Amino acid sequence: MKSILIAYNISQQNSTKMTPYFLMYGRTARLPIKGKVLSKNTLLDKVITLVYKLPLFKESVRIAIKRAQKRMRQDYSV
Repeated sequence: MKSILIAYNISQQNSTKMTPYFLMYGRTARLPIKGKVLSKNTLLDKVITLVYKLPLFKESVRIAIKRAQKRMRQDYSV
């Protein structure tokens, strides 16, 4: 079950165009590869992403969700 949850959290969603993991933590998931975790981001990069970029990403996700909801209402209206 844990593998399924990880797969879901790192998969890009159609409605948001982002991964749930990124929206929750403000960074892409770092998966262990043969016992090592690879990271290219410095601490400053992480802080900049959390403080400045994450709110912008979340706003774009809100807009994408609203668009997806509108499209679903049109496609499935009774």
